[in-house]
Formats: sequence, structure tokens, C-alpha cells
Amino acid sequence: MNKIQTRIVFLLVAITITIGLLPGLRVNAAVVASGDCGANGDNVSWTLDDAGVLTISGTGDMEDFHFFEDSSIGSSRLNYPWYEQRNSIKNVVIEDGVTSIGEYSFSSLKKLNSVTISNSVTEIGGSAFSSCSELSSVDLPDNLVSIGRYAFSRCFSLESIEFPDTLTTIDFCAFQDAGLTSITIPGSVTTIGKNAFEKCVGLKTVKLNEG
Repeated sequence: MNKIQTRIVFLLVAITITIGLLPGLRVNAAVVASGDCGANGDNVSWTLDDAGVLTISGTGDMEDFHFFEDSSIGSSRLNYPWYEQRNSIKNVVIEDGVTSIGEYSFSSLKKLNSVTISNSVTEIGGSAFSSCSELSSVDLPDNLVSIGRYAFSRCFSLESIEFPDTLTTIDFCAFQDAGLTSITIPGSVTTIGKNAFEKCVGLKTVKLNEG
């Protein structure tokens, strides 16, 4: 190759590398695991990609999960289907059409940093995000009605959260031991459960709107 051809090749390589590094122009991440997670036959499924994004999609309610005794490890563990990949999950996205987040759905995901929830979700189940110690960002949906018991307990990095005007119930211990520094309770809320904000030692400002 002559000098001009060599320069053109180097230029094309540089452009290719630059485009690959731009967030908005990256090639779609590859799916590494997937399955179903709907309650009572509801059409809800999950996919996890190699960037650590767990996406819940479909229509209807998510299944509730729980702890069970696993003889293979000699202790109890959660039975959600992404258990084996739990240490690689960094972001959770709940897409439009999903109407509820099941109990313990994302509990104890140690690397989970952010959660985006579509406006179709009206209920967040008990302990759904409990013990997600690195969770710092949650976008609650505009149509959310209830936040279950222990839903965000021990979310030490969660310093702020904005409640929608449709919310009616914050169940007991929902934000126990979370990192919240200030909260505003909308007038739509009629029930705040016992110990809902217990041990929020950094909480300095609480505003209760009329109602």
C-alpha cells in the first residue's frame, strides 16, 4: 500500500473504534440468559444481557419469589430464575405492560445500581429490592399505588426517591435502614406502615403534604 492508502486504512480503523466507544452507537448487547417470570400464567418474561441489564417485559403481573432450603449448598436461597447470574446484574428495566413487581424479585443483588420502572406498574411487592446495597437510583412509575413491606430496606446507597401522586400505601419497614436524606410524602398516601423509615439515620427532612 502507498502512503495515502495506509492513511485511509488507519483513519477507517480509528473511526470504527470511536463509533464503538460512543454509548448511543454501541452494538446491542448480547442476551446471555432468559426465561419466564409471570404470575398465574401471565405473559411476563426476562432477559439478561452481557452488559448486566436485566429486562422484564410482557403483560401482567410478575411472580412472587421466596427463600427455600437448597440441599446442594446446605442453606436457604432465593428462588428467582436469575439467581445464578445475580452477581452480574447492574441495572433492572421493567418495561411497559408489566403491572406488578413480585416479592423478593430483585432482593440481594449486590451490584444492582439503578432501576427503571414503566408507568404500567402499580404495585411493588414486599422485599422486592431489599438488601440491594449499591442501589442508588430508582425511577418510580407515575401510576404506582403501593410499596410493599421491606421493599427497599437496607438499600444503603438510596439517598433520594420521588413518590408519585397516585401512591396510597407505604407498607411497614418499606425503607427501613435505607440511605434516604429527605422525603416528601404526597397527599394521596393514606397509610404509612410501622417502622417504614426506621433506622434511616441520614434522614434530615420529611415533608407531609396535606391529605
